[in-house]
Amino acid sequence: MIPTDEVFREYFKGHPQLAVALSGGADSSYLTYLTARYCAKTQAYFIRTPLVRDSDLFDAWKVCAKFDVKFTILELDPLKEELIAANGPERCYHCKKLVFNALLNLVRSDGFDELADGTNASDDGSTRPGMRALAELCVLSPLKELGLCKQDVREASAQAGLFTARKPSSACLATRFPCNTRLTEAGLALAARCEEQIAALGFTGFRVRCEGESARLELTAEDWPRAIELREKILAALQESFKHVCLDLKFRQNS
Repeated sequence: MIPTDEVFREYFKGHPQLAVALSGGADSSYLTYLTARYCAKTQAYFIRTPLVRDSDLFDAWKVCAKFDVKFTILELDPLKEELIAANGPERCYHCKKLVFNALLNLVRSDGFDELADGTNASDDGSTRPGMRALAELCVLSPLKELGLCKQDVREASAQAGLFTARKPSSACLATRFPCNTRLTEAGLALAARCEEQIAALGFTGFRVRCEGESARLELTAEDWPRAIELREKILAALQESFKHVCLDLKFRQNS
């Protein structure tokens, strides 16, 4: 359920100066809208790393421009840390701990005592080690605290006129590689480029999993007929980089 204006005002009255970790996705974009509307002081920060797309950076900038929110980019390279580059089971935890520690130092130097992220009530902490890191660092999650699930965020974003309302969820590029497969900047750039090429064919909400010489394409069941129709174009987009291109019949959206 979307909270009332009174509920929002009461919540942000307790957090009048709030920095926002803005990824350019639907959740953190809506949070930025809320802080712009209800906080006495706010600023949005985009953490630019090899694990995120530049298109998300552009979307984050557009959100801030729309609501006249000060926008800052923090450049980091988590791949310099072995626990992150090795891509083990706890990679997300170590990555979140690293980048949000750096971000907290920056926002404090900018005069903020509190930092918030876009975690919503639908996010399951038991399957996301990174959420444990955020809790340890005392990063606020207003959407989750206010009980907004993903669908609430999309509906409220549409009401607020946010172009991100229907933007598909997009986990970091490290998730395109199997656990314990070493992450490299070149590999992450390849994953991003392959997904851009598939998106150019009109597909949304998909994943291209990079597994050695194979690209495993995950599409919604509704898109399977179009995948067959566009088979040659899909192959043209992916076979330059992969020997095998497979269509995964078990779709795991948002992972």
